[in-house]
Amino acid sequence: MLAPGRAQSAYWLELSTGRAVLWDAGEGAALAIHRLALQLDRLDAVWISHTHPDHLSALVTILTQRHLARVASPLDVHLPSHAVEPIRRLCEIGYLWPEKLSYSIRWHAITTDLHELGDGATLRPFRTAHLAKLADRLADHPGVGLDCFGFDLRLADGRRVVYSADVASADDLRGVPPGIALLIVETTHLSPSDGLALAAELRAEQVVLSHIGPDLDLAELERLAADSPVAAVVAADGLCLTV
Repeated sequence: MLAPGRAQSAYWLELSTGRAVLWDAGEGAALAIHRLALQLDRLDAVWISHTHPDHLSALVTILTQRHLARVASPLDVHLPSHAVEPIRRLCEIGYLWPEKLSYSIRWHAITTDLHELGDGATLRPFRTAHLAKLADRLADHPGVGLDCFGFDLRLADGRRVVYSADVASADDLRGVPPGIALLIVETTHLSPSDGLALAAELRAEQVVLSHIGPDLDLAELERLAADSPVAAVVAADGLCLTV
C-alpha cells in the first residue's frame, strides 16, 4: 500500500511444490518476510514489475537476508532490461559480491516469453503502459527505460493468478485471457470501481484491491468490495489467501 505506515507492493506466491516466487519488493517487504516467518530457502525467483521505488526498494535487503540465512540455492532475479546492470552494480556497491554470497544470483531482463516454474506451473509477463506518459522526457535521462510488466501465473491444474502491477488504464489488462482464479489489481492508477468491473470482465473468481493510495477511503473501499458481484478483498499487510 502507499498509505503511511503500510507496506508497499510485494506478493509472495507459494506453489504446491513448496517453492516460492516474489512479485515486487516495495518498502516493508523484507520486514514482512521476517514477521510472517517466510522461508527464504523456498524462494526461487523475484520478479520486479518496474523500477518505481515502491516496487523495488526492498530488493537488496531481501537479497542480503537470503545470504544471512545461509541459503545455498541460486536465485533468479528478473528486472526490466534497463535496470539489470544498475541493480547488479548496486549489489556490488553494497558488498553483495558473488564470491562472498552464500548463493548465486542469476540476473535476467524481463521479456514476454513464457517461463516454466516446474511441476507444470508457468509464468508469462505482459506489458503495461504505466510509464508511457514519460516518453517525451526519456531523452534527458539516458539509460532509463519505460518497461512495466504485469504477471500471469498458471498453475498445473490450469488455475491462474494475475497481477496487474501498475497500469495506465484497464486496457492494459484487456489482452489477458479471461478465466482467472485470483486477480490482484491496483487501485492507485485505476479506480476501485474500474478494477472491480475489470475483474468481472475477466471472469475472475476473486479479486484483491491492492496498491491503495492515501487518498482512498478504506471504509468506502470495503463497502465497494462487499457489494461487488466478484468476491473481493481489500489488501492489508500480511494478507494470506489460498487459491
